[in-house]
Amino acid sequence: MEIGFFIKLNRIKQNITQGELAEGIVSESYLSKIENQKTEASKELLELLCARLGVIMHYDDDFKTREKCKKWFSLLCEGNDTEEITLLYQELQAIMDNHFSDIHTLFELHKIRYFTLIDEGDLALEQLKKLKEVVTTFDVEKQYYWYKFKGNFHVKITENFIQALEYFKIAHSKVNQFLIQEQDIADLKYYMSLTYGKLRFSNDSIDYAKEALEIFQQHYNYNRCAKTHILIGIAYRRIKKNDKAIENYDLALRLAQAHGYLSLIQLTNLNLGHLYETKGNNEKSFYFYNEVVKDPNSRFQARLKAIISLTRLYYLDNKTTAAINLVTQGKDLLAKENSQQLLYIEKSLAFYDALLQSDNDSFAKIANDELLPLLKKQQDYANIVNYATMAGNHFESMKKYKLAAQYYKLVNNAYAQLIKI
Repeated sequence: MEIGFFIKLNRIKQNITQGELAEGIVSESYLSKIENQKTEASKELLELLCARLGVIMHYDDDFKTREKCKKWFSLLCEGNDTEEITLLYQELQAIMDNHFSDIHTLFELHKIRYFTLIDEGDLALEQLKKLKEVVTTFDVEKQYYWYKFKGNFHVKITENFIQALEYFKIAHSKVNQFLIQEQDIADLKYYMSLTYGKLRFSNDSIDYAKEALEIFQQHYNYNRCAKTHILIGIAYRRIKKNDKAIENYDLALRLAQAHGYLSLIQLTNLNLGHLYETKGNNEKSFYFYNEVVKDPNSRFQARLKAIISLTRLYYLDNKTTAAINLVTQGKDLLAKENSQQLLYIEKSLAFYDALLQSDNDSFAKIANDELLPLLKKQQDYANIVNYATMAGNHFESMKKYKLAAQYYKLVNNAYAQLIKI
C-alpha cells in the first residue's frame, strides 16, 4: 500500500510543509520516512496525519474502482472519445479525493496523460511538478508511466521532440522489467515513431511504427492501424519512396472510410495533398486539400492546415485573389478558437496576409520576429526552408537583394540541419 504517497501528495496539494503536518503528531524526520515509504507507520498515526490534512483514510480495494481505473487508463491510451474520458475522470477523482487505494499513484500519473490529451498544458505541467516530489518512491511500473507521459507532454504541449524522445527511450528501457499490456507497448512505440518522424529520423520512425502496427493488427485496433499507416506513409515520403507512401496512405484511407473515422480520412487527405505537392502534381494536390476544406465534417485544425497548404499553392501559382480569400477564411475560423496548438497556423496566416497585401514592414516583422523564430524553436527546418524561400524570393523580386540574401542564408542553414538529421 502506498499511503505515504497519498499523504505526501495531499500535503503538497495544500501547500503544507512537513513541519506543519508533523507538529504535535510525529517528528519531521519520521514523517519524511513515511512519505517516502521507508517505514510502515501505525494505522492510528496515519489517521492523525490524514485528519490534519482534512482527508479520510479508507483502505479501499474496491474491485469496481480498480476496474473503472483500468478502463479509464485504456481510454486514455486510445484518446478518442474525450467526453467519455472526462466523465469517467470526474467520477474517479471524486472517489480518489477521499479514498486511498493501491491504484492511487497510477491514477495520479495518468492525470498527466489526461491533461495533455485535452490540451490543458498548464494543468499537465502542474501535475508533473506535484509528482516530481514523489518520483523517488516510484517502482519500475510507475517510472515507466512517469517517463512515457512526460514524453507525451513534450510531444503535444511543448513540441520539444528531442526531449520527448529521451523520455520515451527511458520508458522503453523499462518495458521488460514488469508486466505490461501489449497495447500499452504499442502505444509507446507509436509515439516513438511519431517523435522520430518529427525529428526526420525516417528509418527509425518506420521501424517503430511497424512494430506498433503488428500489435494493433493482432488486437483488431483498426483506428490505431490507420494512424500508424499514416506515420509510415509520412516517413516513406520523406525518404522519397513515394509508391510505399501512397500504399500506406491508401490503406489508412480504406480503414478510415470502412469504420467511419472522419478525422483520419481528413488527415490522410492532407498527407496525400502534401505528397503530390512535393511531386509537383498540383492538380492532385489541390484535389486532396480541397477534400478537407470543403468537407462540412472536417475538424477545425485539419481544415486550417489544408487552408494554409492551399494558400501556399495559390500564391506560388500567382492566383492572388484565391489566396487572399483563403487567408480571410482561415482567419475567420481561427477567431472561433483559442489554442496554443494553433500558434503556427496563426503566424502562417499572418505571414501570407502581409505577403499578399504587399505590406512589407508587417511582412518582415512577422517573418523575422514571429514565424521563423517559432519554427526554429520547434526545429521545423522543412518549413523554415519553405517560408524563408518565399520571403527571399519576395524581396528579390522587389530588388531588395541584401534583405533577400538574409533569408536565403536561413534556407541554407535549415538545409544543413536537415542533412544532419
